[in-house]
Amino acid sequence: NEADKLAQDAFMCIMRYMGDENLKRGQT
Repeated sequence: NEADKLAQDAFMCIMRYMGDENLKRGQT
């Protein structure tokens, strides 16, 4: 299903983004 693949990609991007933000916040 194309919609499922799109949703999964978006979810992974969001999770990666959130993780990066947490790492930056932890460094400062």
